[in-house]
Amino acid sequence: MLLALFLAALPPYPEALRCAALSQAAFEPVKAASGPEANVRYDHLIFWSMAASEAARKDKRTAKAFEADLAAAAKQAAEQFRSSASEAPDELVRCDARVPPLAPSGK
Repeated sequence: MLLALFLAALPPYPEALRCAALSQAAFEPVKAASGPEANVRYDHLIFWSMAASEAARKDKRTAKAFEADLAAAAKQAAEQFRSSASEAPDELVRCDARVPPLAPSGK
């Protein structure tokens, strides 16, 4: 239900894409680990990827164009996370705050 409400007020494509890219870049370093942080990062990655995909569809972007946009944006986000002067960590916090509560896996 919360996902449906969020998608009804979907952020613009560039904003959703940025959050998806930041989420992907934040997930990469923890994806091999298991535990709460990796689980939350994965959930946020899936959420923002779905939101960005839906926003791309509404903007009449092709799947191929969306995949290329996401790959380029994720590469840029990863580079920004490595830079100490970057705003990327603060942007990720704002993106994370917009993810609705998600049900635990298996429930």
